[in-house]
Amino acid sequence: MERFRADGHLTNEALAALVRDDSLDELGAKIVAETADGVSFNARNMVETVNAYNEAAAAGTADQLEEPHPGTQTCSAAQSY
Repeated sequence: MERFRADGHLTNEALAALVRDDSLDELGAKIVAETADGVSFNARNMVETVNAYNEAAAAGTADQLEEPHPGTQTCSAAQSY
């Protein structure tokens, strides 16, 4: 599936696949529920990563963060929601 049109915007198919919710915790739980293999998505790690980035952005140090690599990050509580 093509995710972007020639003008750089998301295709309709990509937009249909977007998942959103009111909080990061709820979003993580929804992604786990909608993933074919829910165990492969670590929702707690997603929440921790986004919170760490937001804190670093507020402090002006976001450029010093390491880029996360999906599937290789561990978290303090290695469990999915």
